[in-house]
Amino acid sequence: MTTHYDTESTSRDSARVDDIVITKPDEVEQGRTRRIMRPLLIDNARNKAASVKLTLMHQRRHSAKDPWEDADSFNLATLRAGQEVRLELSAGQTYRLYQALSDLYALSQDGVPQGQRRFIAVDGESGVVVNLQTPELVEYLLANDNPEFWEALNQLKPDVLTAVALKQQHERRSAALAEFKAQLAAEEWSEGNWQSFFEANTWIFGHGLAYQFLHSVTKQPAYGGVTVAGSGGQRGDFLLATAATIRFIVLVDIKKPQSELLTTRLYRNKVWGPSSELSGGAAQLQSNCRTWVIEGSRQDENRDLLHGEDIYTYEPKGILVIGNTRQLDDTNKRASFELFRRNLHNPEIITYDELLARAEYLVVHQEQ
Repeated sequence: MTTHYDTESTSRDSARVDDIVITKPDEVEQGRTRRIMRPLLIDNARNKAASVKLTLMHQRRHSAKDPWEDADSFNLATLRAGQEVRLELSAGQTYRLYQALSDLYALSQDGVPQGQRRFIAVDGESGVVVNLQTPELVEYLLANDNPEFWEALNQLKPDVLTAVALKQQHERRSAALAEFKAQLAAEEWSEGNWQSFFEANTWIFGHGLAYQFLHSVTKQPAYGGVTVAGSGGQRGDFLLATAATIRFIVLVDIKKPQSELLTTRLYRNKVWGPSSELSGGAAQLQSNCRTWVIEGSRQDENRDLLHGEDIYTYEPKGILVIGNTRQLDDTNKRASFELFRRNLHNPEIITYDELLARAEYLVVHQEQ
């Protein structure tokens, strides 16, 4: 259960709190009378702990559709001897009065709130009252893992945290997608620029690549292959892993989107050979996969690090990102390229515009 408190400062030393109903809610809904408390938070110089002033009120209305009105007040100074005025509270009303006072003392313990503020009180032993309209909420969430608070927030705004997180994620991905499109058209980025972009947006690799979702393990990984003279080491662009209870290594190498996919001359009748960048990139990635299996994955440091996260190596998958399918401007070129990569066991070859299309799918699907 949660309770809201709206406050508005009336001076530097005081703040009024919106009326708090202490009559049982189901009795108020159709009732003609109710009991409320009208608090005032004060900065009490004589006693800092005594920070709440209170007026108990009896209100009435003519019908369930009419607004509540304060009942006529009575000047207690006019009481004569033997006369008395009573405002009797039920056990439930007394308990709600006690709860509200506890919350009000809690929210004023750091001083009188300034300006207009809204607070939410979380039931529980902590007696925590959190301001929902300032960074104090973020600080509280970071500092406290309080299940009662999360339950209270969920009651206040169901799924609000999930909705906010998804909205922010969608905005970030939409911005990355726009940058992807712009740079693909401009053809100005180097391989290093594209590597930095994909490093910041590894979600782009998360759809359609053999239906495995990939998470970044490290960038610029060393696969092994160093000779006794210290030369010949093999490095790649990304070391990724599939996502599941048990995860498996995936190697990624990145070329430029303007890298040629096919040779500039026809190899034989209707056949175009793979370009040196495409065939060389595939061969290099095959070599990297092999080197990682026999060397990099067996190093004690690497094995301990990866096995600690349930990441294993057997025959790692390779992904080569290269070129753009707009280069395939006739039937023979399209056939030659597609037959080459579909009959290549490893690595998987994906072009930049295909990767862009998959990223667009993720963003549009999330938006829907």
